[in-house]
Amino acid sequence: MPSLSAARLWKPRRFVDAAVRTSLPGFLAAYGSRMFLLVDVRHAPASLMSGLDAISDLGSLPPPAGADDLVSTVVAEDEADVATAATEVINYGAIRRTAAQIARRLANQERFVLPLAKRVDNAVTNKITVGRTANNDIMLKHGSISKFHATFEEADRLLLRDADSKNGTSVNGESLARATEVQSGDIVLFGSVEVMLCNAESLWQVLNERAAA
Repeated sequence: MPSLSAARLWKPRRFVDAAVRTSLPGFLAAYGSRMFLLVDVRHAPASLMSGLDAISDLGSLPPPAGADDLVSTVVAEDEADVATAATEVINYGAIRRTAAQIARRLANQERFVLPLAKRVDNAVTNKITVGRTANNDIMLKHGSISKFHATFEEADRLLLRDADSKNGTSVNGESLARATEVQSGDIVLFGSVEVMLCNAESLWQVLNERAAA
């Protein structure tokens, strides 16, 4: 079983514990096309943590196919199986940072993992909304976040757009003035809340401490 040490500071525990007990092919079978948000919670106020806990509750997000069997999935982990699983997964665009680079960037940090997905009870728009209030798909309850702060749009590319928020949105240090393509490894600031985008394969590697140093 992989070591839990790399992920001991990460939440939610149920998801993280499942990830480190699952083979890479099994994880990709469940989450292969999913992008994740890794929210920096090292100095998070209680309001931000309570909001993240609320939207990560079971049933609040549509589970990817096979997610219910994630812990019990048994798949051979030889190189051929891993390569086959990886080629069957469609991910968004190019990767800004490799898993090794992501691992170095996030070393000893506390992160909260959220699937980038619409809530099953939010059909107001086909875009994934980010904001301070509970009617958003991604609720970031923080004083620097506007009620309706930004949107992600999933198409052939993953696009991020600021929604005229008070404190703005930036990607890799550049203020967002228009819809911008974002990729795995990008660092996004919603107000003063830092989030890193991470694809499923890189996330599994980071959580399992198998990214090259």
